[in-house]
Amino acid sequence: MRRIARPGALGTALFLSLATTARSQAVDHTPPAAPRALGSGFVENVGQWPTTARFVARHGALTLRAEPDGLALQLAPPDRETGALVRIAFDGAERRPPVVGIAPRAGRRHYFVGDETRWRRDVRTYDGLRYVGLYDGIDLAVYENEDGALEYDVIVAPGASLYRFAARCIGAAGLAIEDDTLVIHTDAGTIRMAAPRAWERTPNGRRPVTCHYRRIGRDGFGFAVPDHSDEHTLVIDPVLYCSYLGGSSVDQVNAMAVAPNGSVTILGSSNSADFPTTPGAYRQTRFGSQDIVVAQFDGAGNLAFATYLGGSSFDYASALQRAATGDVFIGGSTRSPDYPTTVGAFDTTFNGGTADAVVTILSADGSRLVYSTFLGGSGLDGVGAIDPGRMTVAGSTDSGNFPTTAGAYDTTANGGDDAFVTRFASGGATLAYSTFIGGTRGDGVSALVADPSGAVTIAGNTDSSDFPTTSGVYGPTAGGGLDGFVARLGPAGSSLTFSSYFGGPQDESIGALRIAPNGALTISGFTQGGLPTTPGAFDTGYNGSGGPYGGDGYVAQLGAGAIGLVWSTYLGGSGDDIPLALDVRPSGAVVVAGGTTSADFPTTPGAFDPSRTGTPSDGFVSVLGPTGDHLVYSSYFGTANAYESIRCVDASRPGELIIAGDAQGGGLPTTPGAADPTYNGGHDIFVARLGIAAVTPAGPVRPGTSVALRLEAGPRNGGLRFQAGTALGTGPIPLGSRRLHLSPDGLLMLSTSPAAPAWFGNYGGILNATGNAVATLAVPSFPALIGIRVHTAFVTLDPAASLGIREISATTGTTIVP
Repeated sequence: MRRIARPGALGTALFLSLATTARSQAVDHTPPAAPRALGSGFVENVGQWPTTARFVARHGALTLRAEPDGLALQLAPPDRETGALVRIAFDGAERRPPVVGIAPRAGRRHYFVGDETRWRRDVRTYDGLRYVGLYDGIDLAVYENEDGALEYDVIVAPGASLYRFAARCIGAAGLAIEDDTLVIHTDAGTIRMAAPRAWERTPNGRRPVTCHYRRIGRDGFGFAVPDHSDEHTLVIDPVLYCSYLGGSSVDQVNAMAVAPNGSVTILGSSNSADFPTTPGAYRQTRFGSQDIVVAQFDGAGNLAFATYLGGSSFDYASALQRAATGDVFIGGSTRSPDYPTTVGAFDTTFNGGTADAVVTILSADGSRLVYSTFLGGSGLDGVGAIDPGRMTVAGSTDSGNFPTTAGAYDTTANGGDDAFVTRFASGGATLAYSTFIGGTRGDGVSALVADPSGAVTIAGNTDSSDFPTTSGVYGPTAGGGLDGFVARLGPAGSSLTFSSYFGGPQDESIGALRIAPNGALTISGFTQGGLPTTPGAFDTGYNGSGGPYGGDGYVAQLGAGAIGLVWSTYLGGSGDDIPLALDVRPSGAVVVAGGTTSADFPTTPGAFDPSRTGTPSDGFVSVLGPTGDHLVYSSYFGTANAYESIRCVDASRPGELIIAGDAQGGGLPTTPGAADPTYNGGHDIFVARLGIAAVTPAGPVRPGTSVALRLEAGPRNGGLRFQAGTALGTGPIPLGSRRLHLSPDGLLMLSTSPAAPAWFGNYGGILNATGNAVATLAVPSFPALIGIRVHTAFVTLDPAASLGIREISATTGTTIVP
């Protein structure tokens, strides 16, 4: 979804996007649910207001009335005595088309104004509205976006004529098209609407198409899509926002944290003297040859703050977490003797050597240092992971005199680089404990998870054949070359609860770790072949070229306590694929992201970008089912003749993935109104929110039991009806050929072969306000079904049309077990 520039004097905005779907299936992108800072919603008019409008919405200086024959926009800026009224009328439209509310909000409103005959109780409010059949095959939807501003979609069915759509601005002082932006002048200010980005969804993947405004007479406008074929579906861009961030030199993102309200904090490094900092930020100018940079975007993609952080030499940070207070916890390393520290911190003096580790807490608004300290000895020290809950950090050190504490697990350096874990106490003034962990060669930590008991689980990489392990774990001995490891320290840091290698005979790394409620350990990284995989995994064969940059990616899960391999799969193509980020949805679906040079990296139908365009590499983001046996979603993210790599991913918000990474070269699909829509040179940082749908089964599935399907479709699908179904088969449901239909009575039919499939049943309902649903489907009590693969899918349905299909989720499959 592309966001347009905000109007000047009004402080309000309208947005535009264009989408099409089948004539009998026209459905819109329904509005998001909560939270919103500005929007009051669309209040149904049941007689409390003396107007013909069906719905009324107020947004700051703008009041919108949805009338039977058009939209009335009342502009009343607070700094003006008089406002202006502009009506957008639809010439040639159907007479009084139905106007329906979309996604009702919780609660009702009561109006006791004027004469008692106009009093109204229990008035409903909606997230959006829809003109159904505005023209033949064309609908119009109006709703609030995540920023609380108004947005509208024109939905055109294949075979319908887009040229029938003609909007006329009555009461405007003037109308113009400037640089592909529609400008509506009024006596109270100016409204600007940017042209939509659009593409066709074809059997071969996404095909971008151009869309422009066209002038109709003196005061009218419409749209032109010159290269659109009405045989294909034209869809809006699923990027909710995408923004560059950087200066004219090298800027890199290393970590990201997403708050419950959707705000995104990123941590990186920059040697650009013109990195875009914000007024009031802690430091607005670069101090050293390379500084740490911290930036925060709000939920709509606006830049809340951006700051440099560092001393007069070279500074680098790779660990970031946000506390419940909003404070930003940062871990990294510095060569700067004058790196900023705070009074009363554990160590305010640089310790010499190559670099010291640093731990810094930045205030929630990015304006000041709450805490900052050095941590290290006389060698090279750096923090690779951090947890704010108990102020715990982990990383690597080659300092023999790195500070440790009496009674810690290992107080003596073991040789090469050792991993370390350090926990602060007394507000950071002292150490609760600090310990080495390692063997005689190189060891380092890349991920850390602390649990409520105070135990700390770490993951990282080692080429030590004598890295300390514990009995009964999956990998008590080294596999060969570089191996990954997972280990857990007890709450006092005095003992290892468990410790295990992970790897095969070639080089492997672990770059990320997540822990499930049942204690299972999900990890991801790269491998150069020979990695142990499990039967039924998505990909059990090595695909890579064996190149020097990582070969294939992998995703694996170890049992609680690192006991046993639950599942393990390769993920990649014939080039080099490097997963750099990992997250796990509440459903158990695993999200992994990184960079790839593979032109045959696996993607799924409906992917944001189904083919590689970048040279030498594109970013990728993939969603695996909870058992690692199938891809729910997988897509490239990049642009032609450029380098992109995704380094961070967050999957905490239903129906969305938030990613951050690096780009060398322009062309990414940034959104109007983004903090920085233009590539700045060198390496730039990018941040994006992608909208996806996912459906995952919860197992095990046995004859006589049931399969639970969880749909995560995102807030824009809230309020839509849905239908779910299952079918038996030996291969995937062929969504590419769309072999499904709806019978007259509404039963969903999915065909996996020319023969009719066996049926378990179907289930229907309404997605909740956040776009989620659970369907429970019974499995027949037939023992002969054991070993058969069950395929499932969701279809969301248009609330205004009779059984119109909006979208089909990515299919999932699971095998029936005894």
